[in-house]
Amino acid sequence: MNLSPLLASGGAASYGVPANSNTLNAFNSWRAGGDVSALTNAFLNETPFIPICFKTGTVAFTSGLSGSITPTMQNIFYGIADWHY
Repeated sequence: MNLSPLLASGGAASYGVPANSNTLNAFNSWRAGGDVSALTNAFLNETPFIPICFKTGTVAFTSGLSGSITPTMQNIFYGIADWHY
């Protein structure tokens, strides 16, 4: 999975993401063979973007998101009005 368009400076979807973020540095380190846990920790600490849609029907969220997060096979955003950050 290539997150460069979201994290890299000048990436197609990087609007509002700091150009030299810890998440970008951890991502580049991971792609060079580093530990993925550093990337996930940096992402959790900075949350440079919030995924709102996935084509594959997967829901991913940070530990700071709470509420009735109960996706169904038909609607991955079921109960989104009750989610809180």
